[in-house]
This record gives sequence, C-alpha cells and structure tokens, in this order.
Amino acid sequence: MHPPHLRRVNASLLVILPDHLPAETIPALKREMEDAVGQAWLAQVVFDLQRAVFVDSSGIGLMVAARHWTNARGKELYLYRPGVHVLKALGLVHLTDAFTIVDTSQDLDTLLAFAPQ
Repeated sequence: MHPPHLRRVNASLLVILPDHLPAETIPALKREMEDAVGQAWLAQVVFDLQRAVFVDSSGIGLMVAARHWTNARGKELYLYRPGVHVLKALGLVHLTDAFTIVDTSQDLDTLLAFAPQ
C-alpha cells in the first residue's frame, strides 16, 4: 500500500489516495491540504480516487473539509474516478451530489493543464 500524497500540477493540487486511506494519515494530510488551498497559485483540488477501494468516515471528512476550504476561497474541487465503493460511501451520507465527478483521463488532463494567466 502506498501512502497518500499531494502533487502540484500547474494551478491544481492533485491529492492521490491509495487503495485504503489509513485514518492515522488524515491529520497531517489535512494540514498540508489546508495550507495549499490558502496559496494564491491554487485554483482547484483534484482527489485522484482511481485506486481507492475503500473510504471510511475519516476519508469522507477529509473530502468534506477540502470542499469547505475550496468553496470558502472561491476555488474548485473535483473527484477523479471514484469507484463504486467510494460512491456508495458518499451516497450513504447523502454527499454524492456535493462533489463534481471527473470520469475520464482526458477530462483530468484538461483540468490539470489549467494555468491562470
């Protein structure tokens, strides 16, 4: 299992989550993300969920917190390729419609290529 990590791509923060997100990694990840969202260069956050097969309440809390931070600063948040189990977890807490889903690698490439003038 790989740890979650953050990667800057142009004006995006790509949050790459592993197959299982250990709850003990959430606090540090939250701090890093909140710091990044406050930066002027950042226009959007993209959670790469294509490897995530399970997200518990801690992971959902992380996504909800990130949504709050981005909305408060006029920035965007996207979920890239959430699997059926992630979508089911979001559905159980009525959050499926709270996020913009990106399904194709072409759409992801378009998002990551964004660089404000």
